[in-house]
Amino acid sequence: MTETTASTPPKSPAGARSEIPPPAGDAGPSLAGKPDRVTAVSNLALGSLLIAIEFLDDWVDNNVPTQAQALEQRAKAQDVLLPQSEWEATYGRPEADRVRLAVMGIAASANARAVRATRFVLRTGGRTVDAANWPLDRIFLLKPLRYGRDRITEAANQQVDRWVEAGRALDTGSRAVAEVSLSRAAQDSVGIVTVEPHVQELIQEIVAAQGTSMTTEIIKEVREHTVSLDLGIDRAWATLRGRPTPGIAKPDFAVAIPDKKPDPKEMAGRPYLGGAYAGFASRVLAFSIDLFVLIIALIVAFVFVKGIISIFNLAQLFQTLFGTTGHGTLRIVSSGVLGTLVACVYWIFGWTFLGATVGKLVMGLRVVGPSGSRVGFWRSLRRVIGYFISAFTLGLGFLWVIVNKRRHSWADKLAGTSVVYAWHARPDETFLADLND
Repeated sequence: MTETTASTPPKSPAGARSEIPPPAGDAGPSLAGKPDRVTAVSNLALGSLLIAIEFLDDWVDNNVPTQAQALEQRAKAQDVLLPQSEWEATYGRPEADRVRLAVMGIAASANARAVRATRFVLRTGGRTVDAANWPLDRIFLLKPLRYGRDRITEAANQQVDRWVEAGRALDTGSRAVAEVSLSRAAQDSVGIVTVEPHVQELIQEIVAAQGTSMTTEIIKEVREHTVSLDLGIDRAWATLRGRPTPGIAKPDFAVAIPDKKPDPKEMAGRPYLGGAYAGFASRVLAFSIDLFVLIIALIVAFVFVKGIISIFNLAQLFQTLFGTTGHGTLRIVSSGVLGTLVACVYWIFGWTFLGATVGKLVMGLRVVGPSGSRVGFWRSLRRVIGYFISAFTLGLGFLWVIVNKRRHSWADKLAGTSVVYAWHARPDETFLADLND
């Protein structure tokens, strides 16, 4: 009889091999040991991936609806469910999109058939296994085969259990490594920023300086290139008229420019146009920026009005009063009137109180009166009327800037205003040289 001593470990019973050894490269349970670099990197990568997958899975469960839920929610947003024919007539895709929709239909049909085929294979396989086990369970002569089947099944289950335990240990350990590592990295980053005051000040100065200098430099380059285009357009018009140089008159009043005048070395070889009449390209770009701002403002206004209509159920009231056709016409007319009013208020407010709109401020332009004074309300109103007249004549009133020596449009003629450069305008040297070639 063999005695068990402290130096002789007891024998493990059968099936005790499911214990998971520590991962290779780790120094055991001691916290003082450090894993090798490959193990550390693999644990960190796997743990981070598992955490990211779990987060993505939770987000999908909470935020991604089914197709039925999405269609129902979109239908509720439309305030009313349309008949199928009217829905297709209103929101349907053009005839040229039939091929793409047909391909999508084929894919959906193939997916449904693949799902049905997979279910059929699984059901057939289960029935086949049950049919094969039936004689083993009921015929006495096949009892040895039944025992062999049971032993193979038990061994397979034990192996799966060992894999499950190994995966659970790896999952827990990798997540712990990733969480501890990321937490330490975050603490170190926060500690550097919060503990060191000079680091905070340096970061703030760098961010502020880079943002300001980058924006200023971009605006400066855009302005210089646009002034070069102004001069190029003037020279092209002078060439068409058979004149060697463009005849551009300068205003007889001074324009206040708050910025510091550029260095003479920077201005070498380039004409100075600060306070001069603004050219066609600069005004077109400023007008384009204003249109973009107006579009954003109109979108916000339409969303606000639509919200008011939805809250107070005014759509049903309008439909009852004016009918379906009248309601649609009223909506189109009201949208046009609202857009026109927003544009007029935007232009009049900018010219009256600021001397410029957002687009003109970005491009360094200013609208002034006959003697360089600020534009009043009535001049701004006449200038808006001139805008609409210029637009209704297919833009001829805007193109008049190229022809006129003082670069006046029809709106300027009607209101007695001028548009001048309110910055130390000069063309871009390289771009201007390209225009001359």
